[in-house]
Amino acid sequence: MSDKDKTLSNNDLIFLLEKEMQQDIAEIDVLPEDESDITMEAVQKWYLMSETIIRVIANILKEPLNPAINQLRYAGHHILKASLTDLEGKRRSNLIEAFKHCKRSTYDALDFYVYKLNDIYRVLIPYLPKEKTKDAERALEKHLREIMVARFSKAKRIEYYQEIMNGLISGLEQIEKINAIQRECGLSDKIIKEKKGLLDDIESLKGDNQTLKEHNEALRNQNEQYEQTKHSKRNILLTMTGIILTVILSWIAPGAFVWWAAKMEPSQYILSIKPQEHNISINTENPPISPTKNAIQPNKKDAQQKNDK
Repeated sequence: MSDKDKTLSNNDLIFLLEKEMQQDIAEIDVLPEDESDITMEAVQKWYLMSETIIRVIANILKEPLNPAINQLRYAGHHILKASLTDLEGKRRSNLIEAFKHCKRSTYDALDFYVYKLNDIYRVLIPYLPKEKTKDAERALEKHLREIMVARFSKAKRIEYYQEIMNGLISGLEQIEKINAIQRECGLSDKIIKEKKGLLDDIESLKGDNQTLKEHNEALRNQNEQYEQTKHSKRNILLTMTGIILTVILSWIAPGAFVWWAAKMEPSQYILSIKPQEHNISINTENPPISPTKNAIQPNKKDAQQKNDK
């Protein structure tokens, strides 16, 4: 960073970025099938735009964008090689690589911006006075919602990053307002980092708790399946036992009845009828003559006549 940049305020840097970001990144993009026609001018546009975005975001967020800076370093390496070679094939291949690194540098810078935007909204704002941050909080929430919608609705990757670029200036202005409120409140970065660490621990515990819930649910399902299988096997066993007993009894019952009948006295087959139960009256004074008795003991008069003969 030059001495001139050090004398500029963050608001001045945002203003310069806004002036330099007049061109849509889709307009300076090159499709993969057209990469063989990439020129040094196209690489230059991407390089300068990425360098400006990195410089402004790093100053506002107070953090270096190392991944994006490294991509620009790689791009500069290929630009230098393309400038020094006389072979058209090597020159063109190095320009293509430089273009890809410049593009990747821009994307990395914007990704880091979105990450820090969410971090500021989630961690820093809750520590600041609500009456001072409510406007900036609403603006950041709206910006984050637009980014989230673009992530899932845009068909092409460059369209998503263009959506971030469209709200970049407004987002940086709100971040600078929040930084100013932080300075007024005397809230140090150390406290913020400690708060962030606690929030990260809470999120980690939530994740562990969710994992435990999933394991418990899996164990509960396994136990239910085991009980169902056990119940099913028991029913099958009882059914088979009943069938087997029925078959055995159907074989044994007739033989058992015959054996039982053979062991019993004939008189036990006759049912006893109780007179009082069936209202049968018996004349005990003149009992009926048994035909069997008459047959066995013939009339005395007839017997006497036979003897006389």
